[in-house]
Amino acid sequence: MPNYFVSDFEYSCRNIHELKIPDFSLERDGEIPNVSYYAQFLAFTLLEHLHEQLGSYFPYCSATLESQGGIDLVWDNTELNKRVWVTIPHSSNLQCSVLYSQNDVSKFISPISVELIYNLLVWLLDKSSEYDLKE
Repeated sequence: MPNYFVSDFEYSCRNIHELKIPDFSLERDGEIPNVSYYAQFLAFTLLEHLHEQLGSYFPYCSATLESQGGIDLVWDNTELNKRVWVTIPHSSNLQCSVLYSQNDVSKFISPISVELIYNLLVWLLDKSSEYDLKE
């Protein structure tokens, strides 16, 4: 029997793909039950660019549906108490943003770039890496 290994990149992409399945229970709360094509396309594109740069160091990220059909991508390093949270909106009329934090200190940035997210993921994974969390 072959031993198939699913990389963190592949697992992260699967999470985004699974958001295509509508969650109609969200409609009760006035939320959009499925992801927008725009958000899904942008999320896949971002992950592909990051994977090109990080290769096998690409860390797992969770993907959840944002209330209006956008996507929240979250990378956590529980050992170092760091988090990188990228919000991809449902429409091109809105901007992507990132919230990154360590311990009880966080910073919000919008708009974002692939280079910024790459730098934040390097920071997330590295014990000795510093990133400006000052306001």
